[in-house]
Amino acid sequence: LDKEIKINNRWGGFFEPSIYIKFLLPLVKKGFPLLFMGVSATLVMQFDKIILSYYASDATLSAYYLAFTFSTIPILAIAGPIKQYFQPHIVSYLTQNNVLYRKNSIVFFWCLIVFVAVPSALGYSSLYQILSIWLGNNELIDKVDFFSHILLPAFVLGAISYFPSVLLVVAEDYRFQSVFAIITSIIFVFLLFILAISRRFCQFKPTA
Repeated sequence: LDKEIKINNRWGGFFEPSIYIKFLLPLVKKGFPLLFMGVSATLVMQFDKIILSYYASDATLSAYYLAFTFSTIPILAIAGPIKQYFQPHIVSYLTQNNVLYRKNSIVFFWCLIVFVAVPSALGYSSLYQILSIWLGNNELIDKVDFFSHILLPAFVLGAISYFPSVLLVVAEDYRFQSVFAIITSIIFVFLLFILAISRRFCQFKPTA
């Protein structure tokens, strides 16, 4: 028994079950809703391709994948780093009851608008020309342009939603986020399934 106590003390109580029960289980219970947010994000990011693979042609699926990759640029390359910069500052100031958290929240919001929403809106009417720089004279460019006009606004809206999501994280309102994420993911998958069955994607014909 003395030997076990010495081992536990040496490892900081690592082998003591009460440590897990007292500290880790409440933490797991509190953060469990975040698991559903991760699952819903994975569902949105991957399940669409699984559905389309059953109903769309290889060419259509390839065009959709290219459009998906292009449309995620605003949220992954721009909005993501902006969120990673501001979220720790907002959390830190708020926990310290520092009024600067309001200033940082406002700056965070306007950074999303100026660096994500505005450039995306300005380039929306010229998507074909922008895609031509990337794809050249690829035969799929018309389909990629078609899908990009649908996907880009959705990802820009998702990027702007980083603002309320950060505030909800700061408020530790994980339950609302998880429920909202699950509901919107189910709606997304349902609509995509209906579109795939209707063969709208499969029968798409370029207008250019």
